[in-house]
Amino acid sequence: MRLIPRYMILIVLALLAVPPFSSAQEPKQPPELKKVTVADGVELRYVEKGKGVPVIFVHGAGMGYSTWDNHLGPFAESYRAIA
Repeated sequence: MRLIPRYMILIVLALLAVPPFSSAQEPKQPPELKKVTVADGVELRYVEKGKGVPVIFVHGAGMGYSTWDNHLGPFAESYRAIA
């Protein structure tokens, strides 16, 4: 029975030694990332590549524009790809 408190102490110390998942600094954004502020101060960020007829890639389920990284290059050869 004495071993259980010792293991709990080791687990707590191990968790305290792990760096936090999120940092106070904003992550670096790619240079092609643009942003626009719309009503009520909401910021929309997007990536735009290529020229021509626009093709818009819409993400969902908590994902971001980087979901479409593999597709933007090929589409940008013939279209204006926006994610």
